[in-house]
Amino acid sequence: MTPFRPHGKGTLAEASLQSFVIEQASSVGLLGLVGFAYAAWFRQHRAAMGFVLLLWLALGLGATPLAKLSELSLAHDLTPTVSGWLPWNLLLVASLPSFTVASRAFFAVIVVLLLQLGIPLMIDPATLATMPSFSERIGALAPGNLSRWLAPLPQLVVLAAAFVFFLRWQKSDQLTELALCLMGSLMLLGVLRPDWLFWCVVGAMALLMLGVFITTHRMAFIDPLTHQYNRRALDYTLTHLSRKRQFAIGMLDIDHFKRINDRFGHDFGDHVLRMVAARIRSARGARVYRYGGEEFCLLFKGRSLREAVLRCNVVREAVAARPIAMRSPRRPAHKPLKKSAFREKVPSVKVTVSIGLAHSTEADADPAAVIEKADKNLYKAKKNGRNQVVSGRIRKS
Repeated sequence: MTPFRPHGKGTLAEASLQSFVIEQASSVGLLGLVGFAYAAWFRQHRAAMGFVLLLWLALGLGATPLAKLSELSLAHDLTPTVSGWLPWNLLLVASLPSFTVASRAFFAVIVVLLLQLGIPLMIDPATLATMPSFSERIGALAPGNLSRWLAPLPQLVVLAAAFVFFLRWQKSDQLTELALCLMGSLMLLGVLRPDWLFWCVVGAMALLMLGVFITTHRMAFIDPLTHQYNRRALDYTLTHLSRKRQFAIGMLDIDHFKRINDRFGHDFGDHVLRMVAARIRSARGARVYRYGGEEFCLLFKGRSLREAVLRCNVVREAVAARPIAMRSPRRPAHKPLKKSAFREKVPSVKVTVSIGLAHSTEADADPAAVIEKADKNLYKAKKNGRNQVVSGRIRKS
């Protein structure tokens, strides 16, 4: 029994479930189309292909408004067709390189998916019901007892596709790849239980949509180099900052950063930015933003001036305590399993930071004025010899 296309009179429960699925068809199709458009707009091309695959599944299961209008689709149960092709299509999406939605390759994949649905509609339903699936054809080609061992082949193919998505996620750190990996896990459940396949499609669409939303949020508010909040996130936070709580803002600048770039190159300069950002995280109680270039902003909510000064000094000392080593060209891209697998003496550079801190004890203090005062204190710290914290207060005039 399938809840998508019960044939004949069927039971009342089957008819009710069929009616419910068709009533929810427009929502499922709309979710998939919106997800595809959103992913394509923000250049998440593999996620867009994932939505195309889910729309193909929904269309094959009859979970679109077309199922109401097409008598031909009502006469054909395409559930076995999409169930048979699903593992291989999922592996295809996982293994193909990422290409734009406007490319010929993307269009070719869509044509292949549509042919998989269109050709069975041209075949008589009785004949279609007796035809073996693609996975069954592959199993039939195996000699002797080998075909028995190939029975779980569809499940293994889905697992392989999910593993490929997992490897891509490990390499790229893109949440859309993780969402595609979870989608593959849901598709495995759908292959094992075909009567759950429709609900697996709905869940996979929701997961993929969530992954695209989180990825685009990170693109908008997270700095890709240091993985800290960016200037846009700071502006948004300051706009909604409660004036009833005291707060402090610290402006941090890497000392002689231009000299580091000119002497060692911009690649090492980027490495210094990443390392400094990692050490800034030691300031617990502060939210860190990359303000621009080599400048960072530390926002302390509900902290006194004394607490903010102490935490800024912790940051300053953490950065200056250990020189930053240059990366060797022979250094492996990933951390070796054994600590002794790679040992090489490389030159290191001592890096220090200067911090200007401003604090407000007034309920209606303007955050822009606090930043301006912190910036002035930063220039004082640099003028006084760098590698120090200069603090001050903003009071109501």
